[in-house]
Amino acid sequence: MKSAEPPLLEALQLQQGYDRLLRRLDQALDMARTRQWLEGLNQPPLELELQGLSADDLLLLHQVLLRLGQSSGLTPAA
Repeated sequence: MKSAEPPLLEALQLQQGYDRLLRRLDQALDMARTRQWLEGLNQPPLELELQGLSADDLLLLHQVLLRLGQSSGLTPAA
């Protein structure tokens, strides 16, 4: 009989990865909005500067962007 721990542990690690990624994206969006506000611009930011991402976080971000591109018909930038 297999233990249920490994899938649960995997799910927990994946959730933590999403949490880290969302925190970094939120920080980047705040910085971009603040920068635009200081420059007197009202349009939404077109680029985000992400800092402090681990290799695993970058892989997760890449997977999310690929999935979004597939579902929306958008082509990710190279």
